[in-house]
Amino acid sequence: MEAPSLAWTDEVLTGLAHSALLGYLAVAHYGRGRGDWAEAEQPDFWHDAVSQVLQPRAELLAALWSAREGGDDPEDVQHLRAQLQALLSDGSRELLLRLYPAAGDAIGAAGSDGIARRGGSPARPVA
Repeated sequence: MEAPSLAWTDEVLTGLAHSALLGYLAVAHYGRGRGDWAEAEQPDFWHDAVSQVLQPRAELLAALWSAREGGDDPEDVQHLRAQLQALLSDGSRELLLRLYPAAGDAIGAAGSDGIARRGGSPARPVA
């Protein structure tokens, strides 16, 4: 008899990736000088920008979520963690370039794979 298990659905995990990128945007936009963290509603165009960044990565996210079912081998877990970290890092870089195009030189326009991420227009004009 198989032992009972509990796992988050792929949709929940993708929602957590979306939330992580929104949280990153909040810190990047407002800075760390606002005092203690307070949960606040994010602008709608941020949600749209995060969705636009995650959409082309949906297949990779699905593959990562499927691979987690492979077991608890520490090497597999470390590999999945590294892939997810790279995906979120590249996604956060792309978000910053979409929302703050002038920041390209400061943050580096290339992802961890060396591919420039400047494509597309900003999700909303920067004031």
